[in-house]
Amino acid sequence: TVSSYGNYYTWAAAMANTNHYTTSSTSEVAGTSICPSGWHLPSSSNASKEYGTLSQRYGGTGKNQSDTGTGDIMSNRFRSFPNNFLYSGLFGGSSTSNRGSYGSYWSRSANDYYSYFSYSLGLGPTDLSPSKGNDNYRGFSVRCLIGS
Repeated sequence: TVSSYGNYYTWAAAMANTNHYTTSSTSEVAGTSICPSGWHLPSSSNASKEYGTLSQRYGGTGKNQSDTGTGDIMSNRFRSFPNNFLYSGLFGGSSTSNRGSYGSYWSRSANDYYSYFSYSLGLGPTDLSPSKGNDNYRGFSVRCLIGS
């Protein structure tokens, strides 16, 4: 249910339907999102972006980790206090999937190579992917961070 897993948003909806890109090489999106004033969607795509930096702060590499002993530890760290990311699943087509077994969270970063792709955080039992790319039309959760 929405009350236990949150809402699902397409990337366009998460970006407040702006879909405006800058001309930088990382295609960061203009500063508008559905986050409240003083909050923002994190950036993604490499270890220097916010999802990667968060991973490094909790002992990870800042990049995708999918091995037992690394990915599972990082997944647990993201799902524990104070982060509390959930296995929120996603909405695709006409149904939800992976609720309770995988988490997908939008970033504010577009993918440079495919105009219909954006970066997201992927979170599974044995993996952490701070730079996962996904179709913009999929419904993922949103996790806002404080600050501009």
